[in-house]
Amino acid sequence: MLKQKYSLTFFTVLLFFVLSSCVSISTNNLKNKEIYINYDTSNKNKEYIIENLLLDQKRFNAVFNEESGLKIKNDLLSSNLLYFCNSVEKDQQIQIEKNLFKKENNEENTFVIYSKDFLSYINELRINYPNVNYYEINEKSYELFSNKILNIDSSIIRSKEIQKLDFGIEITHEPRRRQDLQRIYFVISYSEAKSLIPIFISNALDVVYYGTSRILIEAPNVKKISDFEGLFIPIPEEFFKIISEKNPTNSLKQEYEKLLISDLLVIEQYLQTNKKIKNLKLNSGYVSNNQSCLRRDMPILQIKPENI
Repeated sequence: MLKQKYSLTFFTVLLFFVLSSCVSISTNNLKNKEIYINYDTSNKNKEYIIENLLLDQKRFNAVFNEESGLKIKNDLLSSNLLYFCNSVEKDQQIQIEKNLFKKENNEENTFVIYSKDFLSYINELRINYPNVNYYEINEKSYELFSNKILNIDSSIIRSKEIQKLDFGIEITHEPRRRQDLQRIYFVISYSEAKSLIPIFISNALDVVYYGTSRILIEAPNVKKISDFEGLFIPIPEEFFKIISEKNPTNSLKQEYEKLLISDLLVIEQYLQTNKKIKNLKLNSGYVSNNQSCLRRDMPILQIKPENI
């Protein structure tokens, strides 16, 4: 069977046609069983869907109908993508909580640092884990904020007081951080994380740091991920391999959302062929049937130079 090649012109015209109308598109020149989909979603997501179907050379019949289509949120990170028990972002939060709040971990040694944009989630955490230390970012200077949380500012003040006793002696001082801190969970956006997290890591190397992919994916390019070296994040290693190979120049969020659309279409194939879903490896984790929805398990990966 001959493989059909799609030119850039064809792809552009097709996307314009899809995005400007309520359409049904089909192709049957490929070996695999035809996928039928009927979604109501944003133009951005329609573009991702059609791009994936064409590039993977799947046989498909795609309908985008606002009245009868299955609704998919524009923000794919907060969408359960029709079949999953939770959104990918919620699954990441669940995975972090499992590791962060183990029975053997003392909640009082765990700090959650957050911005006001995530108050709803923070309120949930406060109810479930009341003994954890919660700190909202309330300083314009991230260094001052970090020093206060780590109690380094007190150490610096003591050093200055000692220095005043004799200015003729040069005192070498390395600030000591508070010793009751073992774990930090950052619930913040990339705009805050890009400056704040490196400060914390440089001042407290022996602390375990966690965050969700929301921190990473707003980064303008792959190289910026290195700012978070040492951070634990629930995301498959394949994600870093894929983005490293593509080396995207735009936001990583776009590449991540494309991977989520790919996961959705793989699930469609399985469901429409009545294949059993058990420990199915997808871009976002390992997926299995869980009665009425799909449960997703995610490995927690530490960001290291070799992963980027």
